[in-house]
Amino acid sequence: MVKYTDSNELNSFIEQFDEEDKKNILECLRKIRFVSTDEIKNFYTEEIITRYSKGPKTALFTVTEEVPVPSKKSLEEEKSLPDEDKKRKTYSSSDHVGYILENIVRTNSRYLTINPTIKQLKSEKISRIVLVDDGINSGHRIINFMKNDIFRFIRSCYSYKLCSIEVLSFFAYKSGIDYINSKSKIISNFINKIFINNKTCFNNPKYKVLFEKYSEKITKQTIPLGFENTNGNIIFEHGIPNSLPPIFWDYGKRKSWIPLFPNRGISIELVQYFKSHSINQVESIADSGNLNLALNLFEEIENKRISRTNTNLITVLFFLNKGVLLRNITNYVTLDNDEITEILKNLKEWNFIDDNYTVTDFGKETLKHYSNISQNQQKVYNNFVDYLPTKFGDSFIHI
Repeated sequence: MVKYTDSNELNSFIEQFDEEDKKNILECLRKIRFVSTDEIKNFYTEEIITRYSKGPKTALFTVTEEVPVPSKKSLEEEKSLPDEDKKRKTYSSSDHVGYILENIVRTNSRYLTINPTIKQLKSEKISRIVLVDDGINSGHRIINFMKNDIFRFIRSCYSYKLCSIEVLSFFAYKSGIDYINSKSKIISNFINKIFINNKTCFNNPKYKVLFEKYSEKITKQTIPLGFENTNGNIIFEHGIPNSLPPIFWDYGKRKSWIPLFPNRGISIELVQYFKSHSINQVESIADSGNLNLALNLFEEIENKRISRTNTNLITVLFFLNKGVLLRNITNYVTLDNDEITEILKNLKEWNFIDDNYTVTDFGKETLKHYSNISQNQQKVYNNFVDYLPTKFGDSFIHI
């Protein structure tokens, strides 16, 4: 087996692609944004304690899938089935989110409660409702959740101005928020760490062609770009959202295609891989055509002459100089809103950009400085396309 990365599972997955497609799938793998359990736990803890732990009384609800109530007949039919055919209880991302929230509430119980009953909502006069989900993709799950029995009571409280309703999620797609707002007018605020303005790092025609081509090999052929064409690139340590293109998580018929994340689960090997090989933003510069700048930055990183923080700073500066609108920066990099805000603050402070986020002459000279290719790099540059699948992988791995 060819060694494309230091992960056997990744290498096996890549081997399924035609030779001419392996470079593009490697690029896609580097653009996946991995979110660890610690990262999502820290986000919820900080936001909930900062925003809600000092009152007024707040109810946190974990957003769950709608579960149909089985009829008596269906229960009797299931009892007659052989053990191997009986349905088992399954767990979803909401169970993971609920466990995190439970621990937060235990230590901050004065003003916080989790998944209260209608009786509790009445007796404790809870005036703020927060729906908590790991991510807003299409928005359908939240709308469906808002149709349950307890939410009918919450709606009546809202109509009498007795409570406010917010949504807290680690990431959110604009299209999902727009859908929720189109179906309900009662949510006053959406809080998230990563906001995606309808496009992702997979927003490239060559990737769309790739996903559509190999979707013919899997069972989920009708959603080659993920559920609701989200084309998502975010994965969690506790599971894979269905917004990720299904060639990454769906089997082929009779297992003719073996996904990287079978049934949207992630193996221990891949968790460790993504944890220790967080994506480098320089790849996005190379994909946007400035090979000189990308190569120089990789050399600086390899020789430990530039920090990851400054690499991210130069990357954002590059896209601003390229004319990318501020609200669209997250379409090109895997940085979250807080990270970009901090980078913009530093760029202004150091006079790389002005108050209108326009790159200054000093900023342009800095980009020019890093774009000047050295004689030692010329040989690599001349063969850049041939080297990309492995050499960029090696550079990325050793950061």
